[in-house]
Amino acid sequence: MTLIDKIFPKKQFNVNGKTISKPRNKTIFIVLIILLLFVGFMFFIPTENIIIKFEQFPVIIKKMFSPNIGKTKSWAGWFLYIKEVVIPLMLETLNMCFLGTLFGSILAIPFAILAARNISKKGWIYQPVKLIMNFIRTIPTYVLAVIAMICFGIGMLTGIVAMTIFTFGLMAKMLYEIIETVDMGPFESLESTGAKKIEAFRYAVIPQILPIFIGYFIYAFEINVRGSVILGYVGAGGIGLELDTAISEGAHYYDRVGAIVIVIFVVVLILQSFTRYVRGKLQ
Repeated sequence: MTLIDKIFPKKQFNVNGKTISKPRNKTIFIVLIILLLFVGFMFFIPTENIIIKFEQFPVIIKKMFSPNIGKTKSWAGWFLYIKEVVIPLMLETLNMCFLGTLFGSILAIPFAILAARNISKKGWIYQPVKLIMNFIRTIPTYVLAVIAMICFGIGMLTGIVAMTIFTFGLMAKMLYEIIETVDMGPFESLESTGAKKIEAFRYAVIPQILPIFIGYFIYAFEINVRGSVILGYVGAGGIGLELDTAISEGAHYYDRVGAIVIVIFVVVLILQSFTRYVRGKLQ
């Protein structure tokens, strides 16, 4: 008997005079392997100059939700700040994210068609298009926002441009992969009757990919809403810019940070519930 059999013995059953061993549960082995890998990787994490101050966490949380010691002075001022500043900026952010997602998704459609091997059918067409899309996708959104800020300055337009380019790269890749998996029978039948390629695509392929496209659009919009907070740090406008200002002003503005975080949290919850509902309807 091996050591493993001693530690984790197999369960045996007697069926019609025959002894049958139940297969060993592999969950415990997977957990042990993960733990060993985690412990092993811990040795490669530099810890010489790391200073951990867990005691500051409750202090910051208290400052975030103590308006009487912050800039808003009172709970009435805290809620007034949410009403007059945070909510309008959050609506501006949602508008910015929607426009960026819309423009990027529309721009991705023709490129996805050209990149689809089963539609273009010529390597000199779809290979360069895929190369361009892969290049765009390798540029981080933060870098896109910095470039857009240099070109357009601080404001909402910077965020829209950055999100448009990011959404284009994301949607183009997902769309062409879906197009390459559709049933090409109806498409080829329409082409054989003399229909042009674009007409065959419209009537044979679009009905197959439209529900998936809507689902991807909502997914990209949700990603952009989350990313808009980070883009605000480079001047993309919206709620992210206000959050950056509140944090950089110091501890007296932490109550405003708390107000912004609460609004973002509520919006994300509503957005997740909406996306779940829409995806359920599409399925």
